[in-house]
Amino acid sequence: MTLTPEAPDTDFTVPLLQQRSYDAYVAGRDVPGIAWCHTLHAHALIGAPHAALTMLDELNTAQGLAEPLPTHPWVVGRTALVDLTTVDAALRAAGTAAPDWAATSQDTRLGILDGFCEALDTHAAEFEQLSAAEGHPLRTARWELEGMKSHLHPSSLEWLRDQLWYEEHVETSRVVLRRQPDGVVAIIPPANAPAPIAAIAAIAIAVGNTTVVRVPRSNPLTAMWLLREVLAPIVEAAGAPPGTLNVICADPAESLDRMILAEETSTMVYFGQTARGRSVQRRCADHGVKPVLELAGNDTLVVWDDADLDAAAQACTEAVAASGQICMLPNRIIAHPTIADGLLERILTRVDQLTPGFPDDEDTVLAAVKQQDGYLHALEECRTTSSVTLLRGGTKRDVHGNPDDTMGLFVDPAVARIDGLATAETMRVVTDETFYPLIPVIVPETSELDRVLDFVNNNHYGLRNSLWTNNTSLIDEWLRRCTNGGLLQINSPHTAAPPALAPTNGGTGLSNGGNAYGAQNFGLELTHLQGVHIPAPGADTRFRTPLG
Repeated sequence: MTLTPEAPDTDFTVPLLQQRSYDAYVAGRDVPGIAWCHTLHAHALIGAPHAALTMLDELNTAQGLAEPLPTHPWVVGRTALVDLTTVDAALRAAGTAAPDWAATSQDTRLGILDGFCEALDTHAAEFEQLSAAEGHPLRTARWELEGMKSHLHPSSLEWLRDQLWYEEHVETSRVVLRRQPDGVVAIIPPANAPAPIAAIAAIAIAVGNTTVVRVPRSNPLTAMWLLREVLAPIVEAAGAPPGTLNVICADPAESLDRMILAEETSTMVYFGQTARGRSVQRRCADHGVKPVLELAGNDTLVVWDDADLDAAAQACTEAVAASGQICMLPNRIIAHPTIADGLLERILTRVDQLTPGFPDDEDTVLAAVKQQDGYLHALEECRTTSSVTLLRGGTKRDVHGNPDDTMGLFVDPAVARIDGLATAETMRVVTDETFYPLIPVIVPETSELDRVLDFVNNNHYGLRNSLWTNNTSLIDEWLRRCTNGGLLQINSPHTAAPPALAPTNGGTGLSNGGNAYGAQNFGLELTHLQGVHIPAPGADTRFRTPLG
């Protein structure tokens, strides 16, 4: 195929990466698709969006699956798009492999996680390069990599191993409480973080399940590479039967329906927007499929009057990491009235230092914002609400930081001061998830802890919450009474993923669709508890029964 040449007047260069081309991976072999989903380097999509989108459309609508991958410098790779026949084949393959893999020893299965953790170290540079090519700032990619490794840290795995098998002797009986694999686990990673969520397949397999992972059509390449090049060889080396790991890229709506309706599917892992996720949950329940959801987040970070303001301000500024397009960021800041001015001053200083840039630049924090309407509506709400002062935000910019109201893919981080919890409770930028760079700093009308805790606990969402204070009595009170969220951070970066705590994914309320499987280790979410009773030989087994 002859492609439009690189525009001669572009003021950027595209790093040359090894091009990659992936078919679907089903039952241990490559399966061709019906079309290709091409990945263009983020440098091209950001630096020359019109030319790059024209090229992408030209590539993705072209006929001829046998054509070689174009060697144009903008083209990073391609992933096969499959039809429902291949989706069905992947589900059947997983169903066929499930009994044998579930019967494999726990040590063999969990050994996959040790191997995967080592492989992440080995392939760290490739992961960072591919993630940046798909638009993730390097800092975000490294955070994602550390998060995956925290799930696989020895302390995390030791806790998981203890949960998978508990045994003791009760009188003359041997009693075992063990976790059994669910069966076939379908995993749907989100478009904003496809690779680290696709990596849940490693945990699902390690606890005895087989998997079908559908990578997102909009940016499939890094997730496909991670599963196909990093995880698959480890699974194969462990002796897993073909079909233990299957990876496909397919039409989102049609393939989701097929996975829910398939008789092979036991569990659905879905990450996405709350409304869509709750619809998935209802349909799963109707068809006997266990839903495991992580949906929107709307986390609260509280800074009390004795906090380290420099450290707290740094944690507050995490709200604009990757332009706020991460679910577990601090979306709502509560600043004690006596330190609010000092905290805001520090936040503004940090925000003013953030500028747009290409994802693979070491200093880049902001990502391109594809859906800017929500950002603009949020700023309008701040401007038109009494007791609210918009301190920063409102300008669209190009990658070089120049104002650009028409084609600017970046937006300035916004900071708003909201005086009074009563006002905050009426504002959508506070009560709903924001998925753009906005820091609402709420200054309560009172310094009473009871009112602040009520505000935090009444949040309809709940992934994680943070508290910054040096008052140990207040910390104890907070731990006793803060029930919202799957993870609490005390004087620690809001997005940190410490070993052993990293597996507390999920949360409460709308963040997990209100289902029973939120805020758990994925190794527990993707298994079910089974009790075993084995009386000693010759022991009296006359336990009370309905027969006497």
